[in-house]
Amino acid sequence: MFVFDQHGYPLASLLRPGNADVGGDAARVLRNLFKILRSTWKNVPIEFRADAAFCRREVYQVCEEFKVVYFIGLKSNHNLRCLAKDLSDSTKHEFESIYGVLPQQDKTAWRRKQEKMRFSSKAEGRVQEIKESEAYIRKVGELAWRGRGYTHDMRVICRADYSEDGLDLRFVVTNHSGGNPRWLYETKYCRRGQCENWIKELKMVEVDRLSCQEFNANQFRLLEYTFAYILLRELRERLSKNESRISIQTFVLQFIKIGVLVRESVRRISLHWTSAYPRQQSFAALNLGFI
Repeated sequence: MFVFDQHGYPLASLLRPGNADVGGDAARVLRNLFKILRSTWKNVPIEFRADAAFCRREVYQVCEEFKVVYFIGLKSNHNLRCLAKDLSDSTKHEFESIYGVLPQQDKTAWRRKQEKMRFSSKAEGRVQEIKESEAYIRKVGELAWRGRGYTHDMRVICRADYSEDGLDLRFVVTNHSGGNPRWLYETKYCRRGQCENWIKELKMVEVDRLSCQEFNANQFRLLEYTFAYILLRELRERLSKNESRISIQTFVLQFIKIGVLVRESVRRISLHWTSAYPRQQSFAALNLGFI
């Protein structure tokens, strides 16, 4: 389980058992994290974004306790789909008024379509994806929802997309009091997807290589990998604006895995780079303190 800030800096890195619940320990981790943040920034607005695996009552309560605004994906259920029926019908009618009524498809049509895209050429696949993305209608609204055991209604943002594949509903629960529903979904909640890219960068430093026999030892290794990622990330930020956008893997190949000549004397250890190294000025900007 990882927690990042809005710039991709890791705030928490927790190893969990393989049979653990998807959102287990989330409330405990957030409570410890919010306690540290609020001890320094008592009145600074804090927002929390997470996917539907963390739609838990204890997570909501922790956010409310520390005055954190949350945007958490909500698992779809029959009650939510019934509440969103008007929005779903409106989206479907608008799609049919523009693109016409879709023909009835059998159950295997979707599978055949996916296989066609999978086995087609790269250029053909891109064309198909572009054509699919053009024919769709999106509407975003909000509704009041009260789950089983809750004492008050909660604000839920509902996003309805209708395309050639039919209706696709997404729900997001939030305690944000204002804002347009579409803005809240696309600007606030959808930024959560960037976490997937940061997790991929973490895996570039082999953060998932936890081969120790003991659980605590693997947790320590996970923290070591996370600290190594932070070090590489901080070094990358010292580069120019264009170069700082490269991935961690590219940064390691260009600035870490390079050949040098090591000379050791009585007073110092010197590292000598080849004069043909193409990134001498960029490497000097890292200011590593080498002689």
